[in-house]
Amino acid sequence: IKKLIKMEEEDALEYVYTYWKAFDPSPKSDKNELLQEFNNRINFANLHFSVIGKGWKSDLGKVLIIHGHPERIERQYNSQYSYNSEVWYYSNGKSFTFSDYRNFGELKLIDKF
Repeated sequence: IKKLIKMEEEDALEYVYTYWKAFDPSPKSDKNELLQEFNNRINFANLHFSVIGKGWKSDLGKVLIIHGHPERIERQYNSQYSYNSEVWYYSNGKSFTFSDYRNFGELKLIDKF
């Protein structure tokens, strides 16, 4: 990001294009499937996790963009303190716990395994 900020717009666009081209799983195809998936995840996060600000900047959005959709989600409600929480489970054994303990409607990352 620091490097991009200092660049002229045309150079920055070329840098980003070259960056994503290096990770293209099918370089001979017209589409970069990895970039397309990345954009799909950002759009999903913005659509579903925008409570305060952009959804891609939220904890849920960041985890979704990096790790993809979880295999299983466990939702819980703490009736004693009146807040929601979710645990996202992935097939690789990772899990992420989010909580809305402040009751602002935004689930924040509180634990990861």
